[in-house]
Amino acid sequence: MKSINERLTQGFSTHHHMNPHIIAKYRQVDWIFAVYNGIELIEIYFMTPAQIEPYFAKWAKKWAEDGNKDINNPKIPLKFVRKTGKRIYAAPETA
Repeated sequence: MKSINERLTQGFSTHHHMNPHIIAKYRQVDWIFAVYNGIELIEIYFMTPAQIEPYFAKWAKKWAEDGNKDINNPKIPLKFVRKTGKRIYAAPETA
């Protein structure tokens, strides 16, 4: 599960040393994204690895092109999650 406070950032953090080993692990699990406004939970999204694959492929390519150098904490944009993911919870005022 990843979470963000939309008041502070528009992208979900991933891993501070992204590399093919971590990407392979990320490709094996479903993902839950929680969106907060301050301390209030406003949305939760479900995503499969296949839905996030464009980012996994982009990171793997960047890692190889940069001489096998780990990527420092690439983000998954909130806009992408909202567009692509399945919203499984919405606070009553955001539904």
